[in-house]
Parts: sequence; C-alpha cells; structure tokens
Amino acid sequence: MAKKRQKIDVRAAFTKDNQVYRIAFHDRPLPPLDLVNHPPHYTAGAIEHIAYVEDREGWMLGYCMGNTTKYLHRAGLKGGEDQLTPLLKARWYLDRYIKFLEKKLAQEKK
Repeated sequence: MAKKRQKIDVRAAFTKDNQVYRIAFHDRPLPPLDLVNHPPHYTAGAIEHIAYVEDREGWMLGYCMGNTTKYLHRAGLKGGEDQLTPLLKARWYLDRYIKFLEKKLAQEKK
C-alpha cells in the first residue's frame, strides 16, 4: 500500500529586502519556490487568485492584459529584480489568457 504524502502546512510567505521567506510547520523540506507560476503570496488562500479571476465573467481580458503590460513596462526597472523574471511573468499572463480564450471559443463551437 502506498504511503499517503502529508501536505506541508505553510503558514506564512512574505518578502523582505527582495528575499522570500517562508515559515513551515513540520520537519519536511519545502517545495521549490516558483515566483513566476505560483508565487506564495497568490497561493495563500483556499484558491489561487488567478482561479478566482477566471471564474468572474469578463474579468480575464483586463486582468491578464493589465498584468502583461505592467510586467513588460517594469522589466529591469524594479530594484533588486533581474530583467528576466518580469518578462517571464508577462508571458505567463499572456499565455494564461490565450489558453482561457481558446477554451472559451472551443466551448462556444459545441
């Protein structure tokens, strides 16, 4: 019988001086930190923030395009942040909207 993996209880995630600190309970290693796809400040609740936005009719275009342009604009300008990370975040939002739109269009054709 396979052992059931115990979920790591991460109670806090915050940034200070451009470093991310996480406090975990249990003596288990934390999963790798993914600041582009699943940053801890967006995954702290019951659902990830982007899932909430996707569920609201009409929010996705403005939300994703606004974040895409924000990250493109600030690439290389935010102190202590490399130029690549904001570009990856911009691409993430653009790709997310494209997938959302493709799914919506496929459903409309049915």
